[in-house]
Amino acid sequence: MEQNHYNKEFSDINYSEQQLRGKVFEQCTFLNCDFSYNDLSDAEFIDCTFNRCGFIMTIVKHTGLKNVSFVNSKLAGVDFGQCATFCFGINGTSSEFRSCSFYKQRMRKTSFNDCLVKECYFSDCDLTESLFLNSNLDSSQFEKCILDKVNFSTSNGYLIDPELNRMKKTKFSKYGLEGLLFKYDLIIEE
Repeated sequence: MEQNHYNKEFSDINYSEQQLRGKVFEQCTFLNCDFSYNDLSDAEFIDCTFNRCGFIMTIVKHTGLKNVSFVNSKLAGVDFGQCATFCFGINGTSSEFRSCSFYKQRMRKTSFNDCLVKECYFSDCDLTESLFLNSNLDSSQFEKCILDKVNFSTSNGYLIDPELNRMKKTKFSKYGLEGLLFKYDLIIEE
């Protein structure tokens, strides 16, 4: 496989047996591709879209993800904290993120639309002005994050301790208050 790819479409490829370390993909679209258990270390994806793709336990050490969109995709056990931090930017639409870690990533204006973000860990992240729209954040934790102007108003299931996160003008619905008060073991009735 070539080292650099520009403005290409890849479909129905199982990358589990292919070496992608250090390769560069710019303005590429991946459709029905499986990257599960693959090592994408030192690869770079710029302005790329992954549609109906799988990323199960994919290794992303020093991987560049710059303006990358995951659409109808499934990601599990991916440690985004190991990705290159320079220009890190991802968005999710109708995708599943399960047990993923986002440690120390600057994720300003990130959007998760209609996503399942289950048991994910956001720690030391800057999520300023991000959108979690109509997403289920089932047991996802936010710790030491900057959550200024983040919109959680149409999402649920998150665990956010206001004492451990910076939050200014952060939006929540009254139905999501339980996720802010979980540590107090309160019973909140509707």
